[in-house]
Amino acid sequence: MVRVRKLKPMEVLSKDEREYIHLASLELLEKMGVKVYSKEALKILEESGAKVEREKQMAYIPSYLVEESLKKTPKYVKLYARNSKYDVRLDGNHICCATDGTGLWTID
Repeated sequence: MVRVRKLKPMEVLSKDEREYIHLASLELLEKMGVKVYSKEALKILEESGAKVEREKQMAYIPSYLVEESLKKTPKYVKLYARNSKYDVRLDGNHICCATDGTGLWTID
């Protein structure tokens, strides 16, 4: 059995700081854009209302599209283990530490 210790959620940033970062992110996505390597993803973004420059593989995503998409996302994500007793639910109330995984298409 996995032992769970209930702790108060840690808040590194205030609500105002989180809102500031969110609004700045929306501005960056819309004005500077994001590089998208998938032709299919570019097509989907364009059909959804993003401005796309195919030759540069850039998508400029308007804030309304981001906000609409966030409203449609699931409230949590479940990471499934081979043994279901080790499944992890990521819902903002739980912390998961792992020593594996990778960030694909990440430039550091």
